[in-house]
Amino acid sequence: MRWMTRQFSLPILLGISLTSVSIAILYVLYKKDEEDIKSRKNHVEISKRFTAECKVPRQFVPAVIGRGGSMIKDIQNKTGTQIHFKEDNIDCPDRICIIKGSYEGVHLAEEMIKSVIQNQPIIETYEMYVPQKACGRIIGRGGEVIHQIQATSSAKIIIESSYTPYDPNAERRIIIKGTAEQIATALLQIEDKVREEKEARTKLEASSASRLPRGKLSPRNTKNNIQSEQVQTTELLPGI
Repeated sequence: MRWMTRQFSLPILLGISLTSVSIAILYVLYKKDEEDIKSRKNHVEISKRFTAECKVPRQFVPAVIGRGGSMIKDIQNKTGTQIHFKEDNIDCPDRICIIKGSYEGVHLAEEMIKSVIQNQPIIETYEMYVPQKACGRIIGRGGEVIHQIQATSSAKIIIESSYTPYDPNAERRIIIKGTAEQIATALLQIEDKVREEKEARTKLEASSASRLPRGKLSPRNTKNNIQSEQVQTTELLPGI
């Protein structure tokens, strides 16, 4: 009986072993096929990635990048793309922006960059000439006044550094950069300072004109002095 049991057990054990080996082989083959499919899929996805170039006017590059790269990072996160700028060419008015990603992502990133550029305010340049003697009032002590004008108007103001001595009618050029509204705000404040300087000088000249030159006497004092001299002369004459 034991011998028969052993005869039956051996084929069963062999069958179980072969089945286990077959399952293991099938599992290995399945995993290999799965990895091959995944690899082919990744290869197809990589092959579908696109690269595009987008021109960005030089003055708008800081806006596209954003403070600390915040804007360009936001565009990359929302579009799933990689964005960077080519090496700068100072002879070219534009910077070239490289965008890599899926077709949809690249297209969306381009549109977002264009939107950032279009929403930027137009910067203008305005030039004016003011009396040289008014520049001190416009600049202020330690640049305090001009810094305040720039802060309140958000415009950039440059005063020409050239100075013409001994010419009371000399003028200096002032350059104002900003939007039309910013320039208008700065212009009003500068004109106020020029007017204040003109009024102050007019008052000073009027005050100086009302004063008598040093060493000269008024007509009344001159008459009294003449009479005093006549009295002194009379007293000195003999026999009178």
